[in-house]
Amino acid sequence: MPKSQPLFLAILACLCWFNPAFGQYFDFTSYTGNVKKNTFPKSAFGDESATIRHMHFDNGDTLWAGTYKSGLIKWWKGPSNLATYWWIMDQTPGKEIYHVLRLNQKWVFYTDFNSFTNEYTGLYQLKSRTVMKEPKLTKIAFVGDSTAPLLPRVHSLAAVGDTTLLMATDSGLYLFDGKSKWRRRNKGNVKNITEWKIDHVTATSTGGIYLGSQTNVYRLLGSNWERLDLSKEPFNLKKFNIKKMLTGYMDTIWVVTNLGVVKIHNDTSFFVPNHWFKPTLNEIKDIAFDKDGNPWIAFEFNGGIVFQDMDEGKKVWRRVNSTNSPLPDEVAALACDARGHMWVGTDNNGMFEYLSYTPGNVAEPLLLQSFEVYPNPAPGEVSIGNPSDKLAHIAVYDVSGNLVVELDVKGRETQTLRLTPGLYLLKGQANGAIWASKIAIY
Repeated sequence: MPKSQPLFLAILACLCWFNPAFGQYFDFTSYTGNVKKNTFPKSAFGDESATIRHMHFDNGDTLWAGTYKSGLIKWWKGPSNLATYWWIMDQTPGKEIYHVLRLNQKWVFYTDFNSFTNEYTGLYQLKSRTVMKEPKLTKIAFVGDSTAPLLPRVHSLAAVGDTTLLMATDSGLYLFDGKSKWRRRNKGNVKNITEWKIDHVTATSTGGIYLGSQTNVYRLLGSNWERLDLSKEPFNLKKFNIKKMLTGYMDTIWVVTNLGVVKIHNDTSFFVPNHWFKPTLNEIKDIAFDKDGNPWIAFEFNGGIVFQDMDEGKKVWRRVNSTNSPLPDEVAALACDARGHMWVGTDNNGMFEYLSYTPGNVAEPLLLQSFEVYPNPAPGEVSIGNPSDKLAHIAVYDVSGNLVVELDVKGRETQTLRLTPGLYLLKGQANGAIWASKIAIY
């Protein structure tokens, strides 16, 4: 390499940074497996974060995360939010937790699966305690139903009220009080249900139950089940499969298919195709709802996230991916905590909590020159200043959202950093707003 090339590349680093006043940015707190602060449990296969399959917040702020081959993870904050605590349970055979649900009592239910052997290992009941050193874990293999004493494979979990567990299984819908009482609903004992296998279940706040099986959706009306065939009018969906069912704002039912979303209200239903949410790479993976009932939608195939925002007084769809946030494009799961904060789980980059949004049309001349970035002759070195002295809490993050270094620069002071080649995010705060720039080191 010519001697002048490191200096040229360092200058190029300065040219690659952009002013945040003209580019929107979405800020998240990152919890990963490769940093000491806010560490997310590592994968069973190495130093990367455990791969998240499912996220569920109970009636408090305790998160239950099902993972791929890394077991069940419990996470909660300590007194005054000064510390976070993790607990990992990996005693089940498959260690692939796909559904987790905690009723309003001490019991947590989850299913386990081994994708390597294509074996369903069962439904488990865990007693949740503050101290989880010796967890009480029970496999539920038998049910109190004389016609089907062996519990069949469970595909989905939901709850009615505080104490009733709903299970969609290969042998219909099962209802369990969490102790000993079982009830079963299937084609053998219920009118209008034409399939044995039930793939999905969800419930409303008033006790309404919705089921999904093949091309049919069933809803409980009084003591009868109404069947909605999505392959017929008014939906006319062809060659589709139901991927997920969940209850949204105001007890709307969202039926997620590979072609789009069917929204069901008490007296109306309509279909929204995937391309309405996102033009390409638009097959939906997961949906969750924030404190205002606005949907957050994650996509398969490196699709990022879109969510509905009302911060500007009207409904606007925001698009989030690795170009305007620290999120990776591989998003695995979404969840909302008791405070209404949105959380994002990923394949191997840990989890992220959404903080704020910086609009792309902000223009404040005072802050246009707040970041001062210029290269030094040594390769990989940059100097960062705060000439207006208006920015506080300046810090550098890597593209995964991990804190690299915090800066303390005031007035005409500068601080010189030596960084390995790559892309970094420079963030600062002013009057409660977050200002961000990207810098590239070659």
